[in-house]
Amino acid sequence: MSEITEFGGNAKAFFCDVTNKEQVKSVVDAVVAEHGRLDVIVNNAGIMPVRPIQECNTDEWDAMVDINIKGLSMGLRRLCPFS
Repeated sequence: MSEITEFGGNAKAFFCDVTNKEQVKSVVDAVVAEHGRLDVIVNNAGIMPVRPIQECNTDEWDAMVDINIKGLSMGLRRLCPFS
């Protein structure tokens, strides 16, 4: 972010639990309130168990789907003008 601001741009990082709809909504609303719009979202949350599949459990799979798929979808949904 320092490179962006060095060249006159405006950058800010927000953190939230992407599986929490209210936190996602709050972050998007805060950005739009401060800047009038949101041009770019970097949704880099993601998890994946790294071991043989027979050693994984369904709780880990549920968490992976919630974060990697639902979390991304919630963030994008908040950006749609008709959502």
